[in-house]
Amino acid sequence: MTKQILTLLLIVCMTACQEKQTPQEALQAKITTLEKELNANGTFQKSAVPSVVAAYDEYIAQFPEDSMSTVYQYRTAEAYQKADDLDKTIEIYEEILYNKGKETNFDIKAAMGTVRAYEKFAKERTNDPKIPEYLFKAAEIQRSLKNYKKAIEDYETIQTNYPDYEKTPHSTFLLGFIYENDLKDTDKAKAMYEQFLEKYPEHELADDVKFSLDNLGITPEEIIKRFEEQNKAGDANKKPAS
Repeated sequence: MTKQILTLLLIVCMTACQEKQTPQEALQAKITTLEKELNANGTFQKSAVPSVVAAYDEYIAQFPEDSMSTVYQYRTAEAYQKADDLDKTIEIYEEILYNKGKETNFDIKAAMGTVRAYEKFAKERTNDPKIPEYLFKAAEIQRSLKNYKKAIEDYETIQTNYPDYEKTPHSTFLLGFIYENDLKDTDKAKAMYEQFLEKYPEHELADDVKFSLDNLGITPEEIIKRFEEQNKAGDANKKPAS
C-alpha cells in the first residue's frame, strides 16, 4: 500500500512539474527528445533530420535573442553536414556568418564551418558553376583568419581552373596583395602584379595594380612624403613668372 501511495505521489509530482514548464523549457525538452532520436543507438539517423531541424527553427523563431538559438543554428548546420546536404549546410553557415548583424568579433567557428563546406562542395561537385564563387569566398575568409597559405591555394585554383570567372582578375590582384602586405614577399608580389597587367591591362583594377607596383616595398609614410613633394612641385610650376 505504501509503495502504491509513493508511486502515485511521484506521478502527481512529475505532472505538476511538467505543468510548471515554460513554453521555452517545453520546447527545449522536445528538442532533447528529438536529438536522442537523431542519434539513436549511437548512429546518426538521417531520416530524423527534418524533425529536429523544424524544432530548432521553431525555437530560433520564438526566442531569437536566447543564447540557445545560436547553439541550435550551429546544430542545424552540423545536422545537414552529417546528412551530406551541402547546399543547406552552406546556407545555414552563411546565415550565421553574414546575416546575424553582429557588431561583435568575427565568428571563427562559423567561418571555419563555412570554409569547410565550400571546399567540400568544390571537391565533390566538380562541374557545378557555383564552385569559383565558393572558392573566392573561402579565400576571403581564410585571409581574414590569417590562413594565408590556404587563401593562396584557393586563389590559385581559381586562376588555374576558372580563367573565365568574373573575379579571376581580382584573385590575381589579391594574390599580389597577400604577398606584398601579409607575407612581405615583394618578389612574388611583383610577379603577381605584372601578371595582372599583362592579362588584364584594361581592367578596372589596373590603375590600383600599377600604383601598387610603382610603390612596392615603400612604406606608407614614404608614399605620403612622395605625394607631398609632388604636390609642392606642382604648386611651384603653377606660380606665374615674376
